[in-house]
Amino acid sequence: MKWFAGGSERSVKALELIQNLQNSIEGNSEQKEISQLFQRYQSELESNASSVPFILSRMNVELFEVLTKHKINLSSEQLGLLKELQKLSQIRYGY
Repeated sequence: MKWFAGGSERSVKALELIQNLQNSIEGNSEQKEISQLFQRYQSELESNASSVPFILSRMNVELFEVLTKHKINLSSEQLGLLKELQKLSQIRYGY
């Protein structure tokens, strides 16, 4: 995705990545907190409640709080998907 991509493009990609993460977590009771978090933010992205970068930024903060608090370990595949998801919240300005 280009650095100058708009909110709707970021939202579509974020929803795709969240769904992939949900699929990789499915059935893993140790990661249910992450699954619940993704469900909330997936709903928020689908409803366009606020700007996509703001939603993604909040999700990143809450996600790492959950990971730290519950000492959840992720697979290398899940880590790769999370890195892609994090990149979507980074906006570069052409100054």
